[in-house]
Formats: sequence, C-alpha cells, structure tokens
Amino acid sequence: MRRRDWLGLAALSPWSGVRAQTAPRCDVEDPGWRLRDRVGLAATPLGPDDPREPDAWLQAQLAPRGPGWSAAVQTTTDSLLVSRLGAGAVLEEIAKLRSSEGRKDSREFARELMQQASQRALLRAAGSRHPLVEQCVWFWFNHFNVAGAGPVLPGLVGDMEERCIRPHVLGSFREMLEAVITHPAMLIYLNNDRNVAGRINENLARELLELHTLGVDGGYTQADVQEVGKVLTGLGVSGDGRPGKARPGKPDQSFHEGASRFDLRLHAKGERTVLGRPLGGQGWQAMQQLLDRLVAHPATARHIARKLCLYWVGDQPPVELVDSVAQAFRDSQGQLGRTTAHLLRHPAFTRSLGQQFRSPWQFLVGGARWCLHVDPRPLQAERLRPMLSALGQGLYQRSTPDGYPLDSAAWQGSGQLAARFEVARDLAAGLPFKAPASDAPLIPVDITAGGAWACTRARLAPDTLAALEKASSRAQRTALFLASPDFMRR
Repeated sequence: MRRRDWLGLAALSPWSGVRAQTAPRCDVEDPGWRLRDRVGLAATPLGPDDPREPDAWLQAQLAPRGPGWSAAVQTTTDSLLVSRLGAGAVLEEIAKLRSSEGRKDSREFARELMQQASQRALLRAAGSRHPLVEQCVWFWFNHFNVAGAGPVLPGLVGDMEERCIRPHVLGSFREMLEAVITHPAMLIYLNNDRNVAGRINENLARELLELHTLGVDGGYTQADVQEVGKVLTGLGVSGDGRPGKARPGKPDQSFHEGASRFDLRLHAKGERTVLGRPLGGQGWQAMQQLLDRLVAHPATARHIARKLCLYWVGDQPPVELVDSVAQAFRDSQGQLGRTTAHLLRHPAFTRSLGQQFRSPWQFLVGGARWCLHVDPRPLQAERLRPMLSALGQGLYQRSTPDGYPLDSAAWQGSGQLAARFEVARDLAAGLPFKAPASDAPLIPVDITAGGAWACTRARLAPDTLAALEKASSRAQRTALFLASPDFMRR
C-alpha cells in the first residue's frame, strides 16, 4: 500500500481533529447489529444456532452453554504445555532446571509458557462462540494484573488466568478474589511470599484495598493497610511447588494447597481491626472474614461498577449507570453474571453503542474475528501475539499492578495510529493464517466476501465508502476498512 493511501485514510481517522465528535451515524437502525459489534467483539453474522432476537442473543452470551470453541481450537490449546501444567508443577520444573541446567534455561522455560498462554488466549478470543466470556476474562485479569516478568512469573500468569479468573468471570467475585490472592503468581508478584511476622510486607495488602476491592477513594487508612498486611502474614508459596496436605478442619491451622501455603508459624498473632471493626478469629479464619468484609463494602461495589462501565460503555460513564451497576453488585452479593447482565441491559449502555473507541486488544481480536468470518482458514495465534505487543497492550506485559488503562485517551496517540495501520495491513495480507515455518505466499483477505458485508456497508460513513471504492486490491480494501474510524469504534 502506498504511503499516500495511508495519509488519505489518516485524514478520516478518529485522531484527526474529531476527538470531540461522535462516530458516524448508522444508515440502518439495528440494535442487534451494534450489540454484537460490542459484546461480540465484531458484528459478524449470527451462526445457525444463535438466537436472532438481540436480548435472547445477549442472554445466551451471559449463560453460555456447550463448548466455546471448535474441536480444532480445543485440540490445539489442549496440546500446549501451559494447559497441562499447574502452578505447582511449573514451580517444581523451574526449581529442577535451576539446579541442573542453570537459571537461563529456567527463564526460557517460563517465557515459553507465557508465550503459549498468550497464544491460547488469543486463539480462544478470536474463535470463541462466547465472546462475552473472553472479554470478561481479559477484563478481570487486567483488574488483578500480574506482570509476566522476572524468572518465575512468566510461567505462572497463564495458570492464574486459567484457574482463578476464567472459572469465575460470570460467577462469584468473592470466590475469584480468594482464588487470585492465594495464587502463587499474585503472592510472588506482590511479595507476600516474604510477608511474615516481624517482617511485614504491605504490597499485597495495599493493592488488595486500593485496586482489587475498595478503590483509592474507598475510605481506608494507612492503619488499615498495616492491619491487612498482618492478616496476610504466613500466606505464601511452597518452596518446591509440590502439593502438600489439604486444608484441615480447623481454619486457623497451617495448610498447603497446591503451590500455596498458609503457615501459622509465620503469621502475626493478635486481634486485628480493619475499617473500624475487629476481625474475629485468627489466621486463615481472619483472612476469610477480611475478604467477606471487603466484598460487602459499598466502596467495593462502586469501584467495581465504575471499572465495568469504563470497559463496556466508555470514558466518563453516566453517574446513574455506575450507581445502578453498583446496586446490582450489592443486591447480588457480588455475582458477576447478574451484575454484567444489569449493565448490558441498561438504557445507558444501549445509547452508547457505536460510540466507544476500541482498545488495542479489542481492535486486534475484532479484526481477527472479521478475517476468520470472511476467510475461515486455521488461525496462527502466534502471529497475533507480536501484533498486540506492537499495539502496546501485550498480554501479561503490563508491569504495574493497576493493569492497562481503560480510558480511550491512553490509546489515541499518533504512534498508536501508525501501529494500527500496520496491524490492519498485516491482517488484510493474511499474515495471521500463515504458519511460522511456511514458505507459502500470503493469501490476502477480502472483507467484502463475507455475509456481513452488506449489513456493514450500510453503516459506513460516506468518506469511508469513498476510500474503499478507490482501493486497488482486496487486501488494500480490507486494510482500509480495518483502519477506518468506523471500525475503530464499536
């Protein structure tokens, strides 16, 4: 594609003097189409078994049944080593490699597991019949972010996502919270494996309050952070990663569970007061009461509600929407399926359809889903992984515990625009379908070949249609569509 073609498209881009404007209006009003474009990651046609009525389709996404992927995708993901090793086995293998082969080999082993986890996540997201679930998996891992950096964490982040996030995204926030903060990845990342009586480390305690539950304005004090830090003492990682004995009947005793352990000998004894009220019990029992209290606190409901609204609706969500979602969270006692359903059926969500700027992950996965719709060849997910990194939102690569920003301003710089143009060109050229070791020529993707094109074309702005009509090839036409302001918003 010639440089002047890209410059012409840049004049249409959402960064070019139109940041305060809304997206082009649809020529045909179809809430179902817009709903699928956001909740489904791309407005591709419905499958033969998909409900046609928009609310029935949404309900099927909120209560998914059957396998989420094709048998081929399942076979591919099952074959990955990351899908067969739990955290304990990973830590044990790293310990073995360090003692026999050296630190370099153990680091390479951990990095390979993270790369496989990224490929698995992208393959599922691009091909899932339940795209709502895949968005929730991304959102909640980002909420509890752990950076895949250092000698060990790259080998653990995939297991945390698979065992602690994915099973709970439409279930209990309380269960997800406990699973996450007791997983070795989180314990190592925030140094709670070093948090023992007499040497208190408050990292996990602070992020548990500030990021995971109450929020920065949640009304807690530094004294609360210190008290929570003491409650979490003794919660760490087994030295060799081998499974230990199960939890005993008495919740205040020591236990091992998988690669995690609570050692009462390392726990700071004493009564604890958090948020102005004492915690009953000691040890693990006090931890359980702490999590119950945090999940039930109104500040947690509002913090979670605001983040969900930022992700699903966009920047500066209406106050009445945030309040309503927070109430749904409280009324359901933190049931995320009911909370998410309330948000996605709220009139403010419906009014926002077509206006939200896609994040890099949403852009790449949505583009890949479009390409799979018009050209259903086997997707090579390892091709997508470096594309997402180039867009600045690589999986497991956010170094700080706050996760990637959810506001669109973070992704509207000139460098992001240029990166998206390049990714659009690679998708259109068919690069994601080419096996890494293959010498076969690329087969371009024709965006107009799919059944969704007529419906999509009716919704494109006149300037976008004019640019597409001037395209000299099907690859150029596809690239121009994927890089257009129309596709950038959902």
